Amino acid sequence: IEQLKEWFEYDSITGKVHGLHFGRGKKRKLLNRVNQDGYYSANKTIDGKQLSILIHRVAYELYNNELLGSNIIDHVDHNKLNNKIYNLRKVDRATNNRNLGLKKKNKYNCNNIEKTSSGKYRARITICGQRIHLGTFAELQDAIEAKKKANEKYGFHENHK
Repeated sequence: IEQLKEWFEYDSITGKVHGLHFGRGKKRKLLNRVNQDGYYSANKTIDGKQLSILIHRVAYELYNNELLGSNIIDHVDHNKLNNKIYNLRKVDRATNNRNLGLKKKNKYNCNNIEKTSSGKYRARITICGQRIHLGTFAELQDAIEAKKKANEKYGFHENHK
């Protein structure tokens, strides 16, 4: 933690992280580079090795004065660039998977619903790697309702689609 405090400064209200001693001039610098996964990140050379550091992890660690280890930081509102402290929560992988946004190819505003060859709608949910069939429905709205009830039953976050 002490090393992080020497390298970074975090404003929990704005969610902004500044790097201290970054760049050629070793100045205070707003860290706002977005990586290929859509998160703010920064590169830091440590012991001759170039490391990519995820800014939301730094923000959480500085604010809470604890290192995360293998835990994950979940952006509750699904906005990967919103690093305000109220939007960051420490979770394990299983919990993080219970707050996933819509997949890009989604057609029905609800994940794990698909149209079958018979024209009906199949709803599923995945729990601990196991896919559970929730039913096949004539109406899309019935499939969505079954998925919402299953999300609630199995403790998925309210933002999970």
